[in-house]
Amino acid sequence: MQRIHPLEKNAEKILLGVTLVILLGVLAWQIRFVNNRVTVGKEEVPVARAYEVVASRAETLRAQVSDESPELPEAKPVDVRAAFVGGLEGAVSPSPSLAWGLRALPELGIGSVAGGGIKSGQFVPVPSVPGPGGLRAAAYLMTISAAEIEQNPGLERLLPAEGPHDKALVSVEAHVDAEALRAALTATPQGGEEDWQPLPQPWWERSEVVRVSAERQERQADGSWGAAAAVGELPGRVTGLAELAATPELDIGELRQQAAGKREEVLRPALYQRAELRGRQVGLPWVPPSDTGAGLELAEELRQLRRERTALDRRIKGLEAALEPPPQQQPPREPPPRGGRGRDGGGGRGGRGGGGGGGGDRGGEGGAPDPNRPDERQLTLERIRKDLTTNREQLGRVDTRIGEIEAQLGGAAPLDAPDGPATGAQFAPLLEGQTTMWVHDLSVERGREYRYRVRYALTNPVYGRSGLLRQEDRQSASEPELWTAWSEWSEPVRVEPEVYYFLTQASTGGPQGAVASVEVYAFRWGYWRRGTADLQPGDRVHGQIEFPDVAGEGARDVAQQGAGGAAEPERVRSKAEEVFRDTYLLLVTNVPSSAAGIGAGADRVQAYFRDVDGKVLLERAAGESMRELRTRLENSHADGQRDLRGEQRPRRPVPPGGPPGDGGRQGGRQG
Repeated sequence: MQRIHPLEKNAEKILLGVTLVILLGVLAWQIRFVNNRVTVGKEEVPVARAYEVVASRAETLRAQVSDESPELPEAKPVDVRAAFVGGLEGAVSPSPSLAWGLRALPELGIGSVAGGGIKSGQFVPVPSVPGPGGLRAAAYLMTISAAEIEQNPGLERLLPAEGPHDKALVSVEAHVDAEALRAALTATPQGGEEDWQPLPQPWWERSEVVRVSAERQERQADGSWGAAAAVGELPGRVTGLAELAATPELDIGELRQQAAGKREEVLRPALYQRAELRGRQVGLPWVPPSDTGAGLELAEELRQLRRERTALDRRIKGLEAALEPPPQQQPPREPPPRGGRGRDGGGGRGGRGGGGGGGGDRGGEGGAPDPNRPDERQLTLERIRKDLTTNREQLGRVDTRIGEIEAQLGGAAPLDAPDGPATGAQFAPLLEGQTTMWVHDLSVERGREYRYRVRYALTNPVYGRSGLLRQEDRQSASEPELWTAWSEWSEPVRVEPEVYYFLTQASTGGPQGAVASVEVYAFRWGYWRRGTADLQPGDRVHGQIEFPDVAGEGARDVAQQGAGGAAEPERVRSKAEEVFRDTYLLLVTNVPSSAAGIGAGADRVQAYFRDVDGKVLLERAAGESMRELRTRLENSHADGQRDLRGEQRPRRPVPPGGPPGDGGRQGGRQG
């Protein structure tokens, strides 16, 4: 039997022992020569220091959290608008047009808003809109209510410091033709190398007016026109749309919506309320310049009709009162039978004797009415009834005509309704029909002559769409307003002077020498007030006028209406003022008349005056050249006198053919 070698017999033990020795050696080497490290954050540290690093960083983080003013990193600016504009101007797709898409639905606003089918390389024009047309300017005089000064800051700078707040102004009316405006918004330039496309309809179909601007020129002494000056806005009538349009990064839809809501304020700003005297507005109402011709004639006719209506109403009430039986009066009894007995007849006593009987018969005949003789009272009542019927018919005709005139003047009574457009009045859209606009100029001077031109600003249809404009037109896309061209200049309009004067009588001889009698008219408290004076050569034209003294009037009530008729109204307190005109009387002389017929060869008296400009003016007392003007001023003076007398309604009209004024009387004799 073979014997096993010891190595072979213990090989496994030897291998296990060697392995254990190696492991123990490696372990001893790591413990003795290698330091253990761990990674904390991005740093490797020994295991023993791992906690220290974590604690240190925690302390640092806590200090940063508790720091009240930490140093923050600078944020990189982000231009959102530039990114938006870049995306808006850039192509929607890599190709000029999409290969397939839905059909545009303009009636629903789908598929035609942004580009309207405009391809890359095509352009839209910036519209060139013509200015308004049909300009007409008219001058007015009015007395503005003191309440308007409190409600509209800045108005006091345009009015007299003390009342009455009489003011001259010029109103300018213009019209926008919708067809011409649509043609301008849809036009495309002809010729050139550009591929032009019209503006898509959704861009301009809701256009609104944002502002209306006006300029004026004043006539110079040599007859030429001065430099153009801007007409300021009415204090208190600012819409705020101009400020909204100047807002950075404006939403054009918001501007359009605001302008639509303020369309009437922008296009036709209302004037201020007239002053009131005892609850009634003084003076004539404002009417648009286009109505100053026929409109004023209708207003004057309306005044006459209202006077007639007042007289008819009073007459009808008087006739109705006359038809009523007198108070505490018994109706008449039935007459007794002829010859019968009764208390009122003498038949009873006459029946006892022959003579008495005869007397009784006569007494019976005297107490009974004659059937063949008409009753005077019945005749009177019949005449009253006929007059009442006639007056009622005339009143109906007058009311019908008053309604027709009020309808022609805009539906509101021009003498009693507040100034300005009626409440609830709406304009047609700007692109439909004809739109009327007006501007009021309160900075004019009395006696001056002006002319005006007007333009307006639309909501810009190409605002924010510079990517579809040529390079040289892209600046227009940054403005939300698109201004039209200026209109043509209006016809000249002259503001009435402070004082008018008329020569009424002149004489070359007398105790005091040459004398000229004049009437002067000055506007106070809504009406022209008249004064008179006798002038001698070298005297300045002047006169004393009378108008309401509102400060002295206080809170007095209007006289109460008495029973059975109107009580005598209480007169308004008044004060006098001496008014002057810078015109002087030079000479009064006789001039032989060249007229034929009766009075031929008789001398006519005329006077020479010198005005502030050095011009010599010839005036004749019998001249007819100023008849229309003088009549208008006399009528205004008569209305003012009724206010002074405290009358609440106008008087009866002057009979046809009679001169207007105070009951048909001229203020001064004609020489």
